[in-house]
Amino acid sequence: MDKLENRHFVVIGVTTMAVLIFTVVMRLDMPDYQSERVGFMDSFVVTFAWLDFIGDATWTYQRFYAYEFRGETNGKVFGICSLIVLCISTSLITYAVLVHVILKHKGHLRQEQFASSSFITVILLSWTDPEIIIFFPWERDAYTNTMQSALPNQDAVQVTFLKLLENVPEFFIQVAYFASGEQDAFTAVNLTLTLCMVFYFAVGRFLVMALGQNKVEPQQEQQEPEIELELTSNQDRDYPSVLIELRHVLTTHFGVDASAYTRPSEFVEEAQKEVNVEDWDTLGGTREKVFALAKQVGIETKVRSQVQPQAPQPQAPRRSGST
Repeated sequence: MDKLENRHFVVIGVTTMAVLIFTVVMRLDMPDYQSERVGFMDSFVVTFAWLDFIGDATWTYQRFYAYEFRGETNGKVFGICSLIVLCISTSLITYAVLVHVILKHKGHLRQEQFASSSFITVILLSWTDPEIIIFFPWERDAYTNTMQSALPNQDAVQVTFLKLLENVPEFFIQVAYFASGEQDAFTAVNLTLTLCMVFYFAVGRFLVMALGQNKVEPQQEQQEPEIELELTSNQDRDYPSVLIELRHVLTTHFGVDASAYTRPSEFVEEAQKEVNVEDWDTLGGTREKVFALAKQVGIETKVRSQVQPQAPQPQAPRRSGST
């Protein structure tokens, strides 16, 4: 068993170091607006969450091993309980990440990164370590949380809470294992890591949920209608419609063959050679570049809405003073 524990310590150490290096490299490759929110300390938080998961996974394997080869009577029971917790929590986290983060907010992700190996790796890791959502290729306008948080919005914050579905049951399972009289150093270390993660999520995520809210644009007071005027709002037009109109304008007036490019990221880079948008390299993703190009060539990028200003109130005539 000691040799098995040593092998597991090596596996945990190697995989944890790999996750740390991967997240640091991802942090260095971020655009400025994202790196301002995601610090290097966030890499350690993500790595610590992975360390907790891989520790629970190896502890589960050790219980089955101890039952088969050491005659640990209750090992199989604790192994089955731990395995059920890991399977259920991982399934729920996977569903939440795919549905409530990726699909719901896909318009706020940089499209040129969708097929990249780094993004695919981050998605796979997020199924067991939802903290790594902060390393998704978010657009600038994805950050709607009022707090200066590495997580972009309340949906992402709520998904990370699902990690408690693993940590809390695993904590009680391992406490019960100690109470049964079976004690070893690996379990003690893993139990300490689980306790730290439970405390971190209970305090840290509660503060983000309680103090941070999605930004909501203030509503303007309604006015009495008289004359309808068409004004431009601060809300961006629908991205696909702007992209279609931009392709048409650039093909017609600038000689850019939009049909020759399958990805918008390739198309906008070619269009930039003809349009020459200023500060091009500072733009964060394809969405921002499309809107910048559209604005440069005269395409309306904001929603035009009908507003009805209040009619002026009649004033009472002034009385002329007597002499």
